[in-house]
Amino acid sequence: MIFRLLLSFFLPFLLLFSTWGWGTLALGSLRFNFVGKSEDFFLKVLIGFGVLGSLLLVFGLAGFFYPATLWIFLVLGLVFLKPEKIKIQRRSESLILIILAELTLFCAALRLNVPVTTADELSYHLYLPKIFLLKHTIFYWPYHVNSAFPLLAEIFYSYGVSLASAFSAKSVHFIFGILTSFGLYSLSRASLKDLSPWRAALLFLTVPIVNHQMALANNDLILTAFLLGAYLAIFRWQERGEKKWLFLAGALSGFAMGVKYLALFAVGIQTLLIIAIGFSEKKRFQEILSDVVVFGLSVIAVSGVWYVRSYLSTGNPFYPYLTHRLGGTGLENPLQLEGKGFGKSLRALLLLPWHVTFSPEPFGGAGNQWGPIFLGFLPGVFFLKKDEKPWKLVLGIAILSFILWFYSKQNLRFLLPALPFFCLIVSGVLERFEKKSGWVSGTVRFLFMIFIALHLGIAIFRLRDVGRVSLALESRENYLTRTEPTYPVASYFNHLNPQTAPKILSQEHRAYYFNAEVVRERAYRRLTHYDVRYARDPGEFYKLLLKEGFTHLLISKSNRVDLLGEVAKKGPHLIYEDPHYFLYQLM
Repeated sequence: MIFRLLLSFFLPFLLLFSTWGWGTLALGSLRFNFVGKSEDFFLKVLIGFGVLGSLLLVFGLAGFFYPATLWIFLVLGLVFLKPEKIKIQRRSESLILIILAELTLFCAALRLNVPVTTADELSYHLYLPKIFLLKHTIFYWPYHVNSAFPLLAEIFYSYGVSLASAFSAKSVHFIFGILTSFGLYSLSRASLKDLSPWRAALLFLTVPIVNHQMALANNDLILTAFLLGAYLAIFRWQERGEKKWLFLAGALSGFAMGVKYLALFAVGIQTLLIIAIGFSEKKRFQEILSDVVVFGLSVIAVSGVWYVRSYLSTGNPFYPYLTHRLGGTGLENPLQLEGKGFGKSLRALLLLPWHVTFSPEPFGGAGNQWGPIFLGFLPGVFFLKKDEKPWKLVLGIAILSFILWFYSKQNLRFLLPALPFFCLIVSGVLERFEKKSGWVSGTVRFLFMIFIALHLGIAIFRLRDVGRVSLALESRENYLTRTEPTYPVASYFNHLNPQTAPKILSQEHRAYYFNAEVVRERAYRRLTHYDVRYARDPGEFYKLLLKEGFTHLLISKSNRVDLLGEVAKKGPHLIYEDPHYFLYQLM
């Protein structure tokens, strides 16, 4: 027990050092001339995470996805580690910013100790690794649409799940937030030398959406870190002209494609950047094509396995999206990339900065707010040195990312990969105004710190409902009993079935707390059409459930299906009831 607790606490550090080792092994023969030890560390750790995840994927597809497999490869990475001291430049005028950023980061760290209650974490980010470890294989599960997704992030979360520690799993996402900040420091230090390398990096950590996401086991910060690494490699390629940087950019974007379909937008932007850089440098068409091919083949080589897997399983490499164009089994109503927000009209576009700042709920919820600093500082973009090539790239990435986001699904989480570049723009605007006369410089710097302090205030405010449990002043059981409806029924169920391998047909998709194979009733109904086939014979449907190995039936009181209610009268034994659920044991 004590050993497991120690492993849970030190897991993020072990993963960092192990992936640093894997990255050192993978990039050693290519002899990259990194700009400083910070860039060396950032890119090697990202490549190491990708290599480690890919190795575990291969073994998982082959049926060897065991906790022992996870830890063997983690230890092997430590063997390849050749640590070097990392030097970070300090600036005395950034001391207040550093303190505010550290306090904001501390608030996020406190929330790591809060038990998991969000839908995405409970339904697939943590539940799928749990099932994969239970079955010892990474597989497509027809009754769980998310199992067809790219799941590189979920492979990383398998370490925490193997320790039965949501804290450890969430800490993986936490360190990717810090890694992204580290990458921003490296980018601004080497390519945007008129900037203080600290500002954008620390600003990123204080942005409310980042602080919120760092305490969750989602995949958005993992995606953001990989894509920032890819963009950084493109910056280096533009400066030096060495094709190996394009190979590195493609590999990192490939790993991002293994995290989330959304990375495809960034890959498109990166391809446009490579073409634009080629034309600006007056390269021949064949040279530009060669650059695009090197980048594209690297992306495909690294990420292809996820999309081939989805295609072979469902008939659609991007399942369950675009089924109206690409096909795919099991979905009668295809999922579209439809927008949220306030629409896609010109008026909505002009008012968007105001809406995302003061009305974030339609853009994915209040937890995803960016804060007021961008509304205050982004208009100053007209004062930047836009004639310099690094700034052209930064602005191009930010603008293209924003346009693609606006015309797709307007969830602010999905714009997160562009946030580092908006932070660079804000930092650049601040630097420009600091060179003005004294009162202008002082006023702008004061406003910047006020905005950062507001970000800290938001982080502290978010602790109001979870502060007691995060500080162990309230028990985990009490907190979950009052905040997560599935926890009481799952606790009762797990107590009754400690050593068995039960299978539940469930109307609740939040399945993480159940130690069982939980089949989503909605997906089961969609694939089997049981509600039509057995509408007049619930007894036969009950026999089918027994034949297919179901041991329990979980019915939601708020979403009851009539046929399930009839089945419940045909033999199942009611073993649990609370204000939310009926739990039946099939006899």
